[in-house]
Amino acid sequence: MGEQDREQSLIQHGQQQQRDLAQNLEMRRWFILAVFSLFSFSNASGFVTFSPIIQQSQDFYNVSQQDILWLANCYYLTYTFLAIPTLYFFRWRLDFSLIIGVFLNALGGWLRYIGNDQYSFAIMGQIVLSIAQLFILPAPVFIAERWFGMSERVTATGIMYFGNVLGVSFGFLTSVYYVTDSSKLNTYLFYMAICLSLAAPLSIFVFKNQPTKPANQSSSNTNKIDVIQTVKMIFTNPKILLITVSLSLYLGISWTLISIIDILLSDYGNEQIALIGLCINVSGTISGTLTTYLLDKVMQKGQKPNYDLYLRLFATISLISIFIFSLMLQLGLQDNNKVIIYMICAFIGVGFQAFIPISAQSFLENLYPMHEVTCFTTFNIFANILGFIGNIVTSIDGIGTAGAWILVGMIIPLYIYLVFKYKTNCARFDYEINQNEKQKQIDQVSSYSAY
Repeated sequence: MGEQDREQSLIQHGQQQQRDLAQNLEMRRWFILAVFSLFSFSNASGFVTFSPIIQQSQDFYNVSQQDILWLANCYYLTYTFLAIPTLYFFRWRLDFSLIIGVFLNALGGWLRYIGNDQYSFAIMGQIVLSIAQLFILPAPVFIAERWFGMSERVTATGIMYFGNVLGVSFGFLTSVYYVTDSSKLNTYLFYMAICLSLAAPLSIFVFKNQPTKPANQSSSNTNKIDVIQTVKMIFTNPKILLITVSLSLYLGISWTLISIIDILLSDYGNEQIALIGLCINVSGTISGTLTTYLLDKVMQKGQKPNYDLYLRLFATISLISIFIFSLMLQLGLQDNNKVIIYMICAFIGVGFQAFIPISAQSFLENLYPMHEVTCFTTFNIFANILGFIGNIVTSIDGIGTAGAWILVGMIIPLYIYLVFKYKTNCARFDYEINQNEKQKQIDQVSSYSAY
């Protein structure tokens, strides 16, 4: 074999290695998505462990109802105060950040179990789980940005978000049906600790900081605005602040609604409440996943996705459905019309849950080239603050069905803004299309030069 043939053979071997590596990376991104979704799913189920079984938890720990409610509220407060510092972990290493979160998730679960009936261990476990959540809420958009192609990001973000949503339903259902009295709570916490630990060993082998080659043009952009500057711009620019508060309000309202649904439908019993929660989350997951897929299909053709159309559609569905829901509660029609209540709650799920991943991508498009993990962390901070306030106000003793009308009142100004004023500026999409065109021109020049 001559020297030229040897060189050609080495080149072909190297090209084959690159193709194999690209295939491995393509497969890896789906494994990353699956393990992260498991992590998010388990954390969400831990978050709602005590909410559906307040009486059993009171009896087990021998504390007041307010003490049990704080086991969930600590999630909101921890995220609000610690989210910004956590950003530096993500900017340092994505994989290490996720692994830290996964192992904190497991630690929080086991703390709750080993403490038995000690409330101090329960609150410590919940705080550790809430710290683990710091590594969950901003991660979907960052993982999608770094590991997925331009026409896959919306779907990937949606799948990871809905993993968290379905985890809430899992936590509700299992706690309600298993913990029928306080004596079973610690055994349930043992099973939950195992569930919260499942992603830990997998994370070590699956999570990786970044692919060998950028998955899209946006992820290779080195001129993104840094953490502090992004936070300053969001809080000091009135237009950006309005966008952030408006879109995050929907997420905060959806969290509040899930938290107080047992208060609004107090006559239904825990099993019925759990099934209604499942109805809300499953309907939202199905409609949201389908919509994100359709948006990605549009981008595959090189066309701009119409985020605003879907945002207005889902905002309209959510407003109409929660208005009818509140009216039925006001008129006392919920007890004799359970099938209708289930149907309305399904539409509430479509309106609220499907709205979130689309609003997240629209939000990032408007704020580009601000760093996506910083933007979405700030988005979640506002949602947590609004969710916490909503929880406190709507769960005041004696407020009853007025809690639902408060949510309606919060939605109306947001709806008016979304329909008449809000518009997605597809800055990231335009940047990537321009970069792709430039790359195509460079490749054409290179091919001509070769001749």
